[in-house]
Formats: sequence, structure tokens, C-alpha cells
Amino acid sequence: MIIAGAGGHAKELFGILPVSEQAATLCFFDNTKSHPALFREKFNILCNEEAVKDHFLHVDNRFIIGVGKPFLREQFYHQLLALGGKPYTVIAANAAIPEGEMYEDAGLNIMQYAVITEDVQIGRGSLVHVHVSVHHDVVVGDFCELSPGCRLLGQSKVGNNCSIGSGAILLPGITVGEHCVIGAGAVVTKNIPAHSLAVGVPARVVKTNVS
Repeated sequence: MIIAGAGGHAKELFGILPVSEQAATLCFFDNTKSHPALFREKFNILCNEEAVKDHFLHVDNRFIIGVGKPFLREQFYHQLLALGGKPYTVIAANAAIPEGEMYEDAGLNIMQYAVITEDVQIGRGSLVHVHVSVHHDVVVGDFCELSPGCRLLGQSKVGNNCSIGSGAILLPGITVGEHCVIGAGAVVTKNIPAHSLAVGVPARVVKTNVS
């Protein structure tokens, strides 16, 4: 299996992988490094697509997205899918999700102490970080980053490629458009249009045309 990325979030993902997956066949992909290195002095870091294709073909075709930023999550997802990989969802053992909920093929990261309640939809490639709570009937788009401690209250909606800051709260029924950034600690009381940066309590849009 390959973890795409070799920085801080990749380390956190490694920490919640089942012991059975922390095997010699696990490696990391990071094409921003000038030289191959070792992760925790044990795991190889692949640095080009040919090495990734070879790993998928001969070792294990699963991959985990190991970066936080939405645009990088989407980039890695499509890149590794095109190279023959299959997205793999990692769910921390102490995360609380409804019994029978099927997220296996979505390529999600659901981290420690995350809480997901009933009738929640989470798009492919998204990150639900530590102590995040996602409440009933919430819809989260593809390749979103829900940062530590944020709260998405009932029937709120988050578009594709959004980043919700640490400790931010979306009140019930609020809609955040695609490609938005919600600042840390913000309380979102009104709908936020697409491609916006919103901060504060209550949250207000301080920048538009965010990509």
C-alpha cells in the first residue's frame, strides 16, 4: 500500500493504520523530494510515477491520501487512480461512525475521536480530522478538509474542495459553496458563496475568487 505524501499528516495516518497494514510492503509517495529517503528509517519513499506503477502492479494497488490541503488531495487521488491504484479508506479505531456505513471505496481519512452520526454523506477523498463531529443529514463534498475540532451541525452542506478550519462551527442548515475556506474558530450563521474565504464570529466573507 502507498501513502501519498510523506509529511506531517502522513505520519498521523501511519499511526492509526492497523498493525497488519504497517508491513514492509507499505511505502510513501512524494515527488517533491530531490532524493529518496526513509520514513521512520523503515519505509521507502517513492519519488516518481514509474516506481508507483510498479508497486501497484507487483505489490499492492491500494493507496491512501496522506496530505491535508483539498487541491493536493484531489491531485494525488486522480494521479494515483490513473496509475492503476485503488483508493483506501482509513478509519481510526476510536472514531464513532454508524454501524454498517460503507466508506471503504471513498478514499477517506477518518481520524481519532471523529464522530459521524446518522444519514451523513461524505464525498470521495475527504479528510475528517481529530475530534470533528458531523451531525445528522450533513452533506460533505469531495476532497474536503475538516480540520481538528470543527463541528458541522444538522443538515448543513459543504461543497467540493472546501477547507473548514479548526474549531469552526457550521450552524444547522447552513450551506458552504465549493472551493471555500472557513477560518479557524469561525461560527458560520449564513450561507457562504462558492470560492470565498470567511472568518470570524459570526463568519463574514473577507475574500472572494478563492480557488
